[in-house]
Amino acid sequence: MRATGSLAGLRPGDTCPRCGQPISFVERRVIRGHVYYYATHVAVVDGRKRFRKCYLGAEQYTYVTGQHADLGLQIKGMIQEL
Repeated sequence: MRATGSLAGLRPGDTCPRCGQPISFVERRVIRGHVYYYATHVAVVDGRKRFRKCYLGAEQYTYVTGQHADLGLQIKGMIQEL
């Protein structure tokens, strides 16, 4: 599933916070009920499209946040910081 609209401030053409290259689109993947975000970069090499993805983080860090609930910490991913 691709999310090409605004997503936590990221849009196509913005700089990727991981590698510094322009973002072609932001991809949202749902795996076993958890949501993960990737910045996808498209480059044309020898006439073929090549896709490279940078992991931006999970929508929620449920396991780690639960482990640190007694400290009042809430762990956030890179996608939430932008």
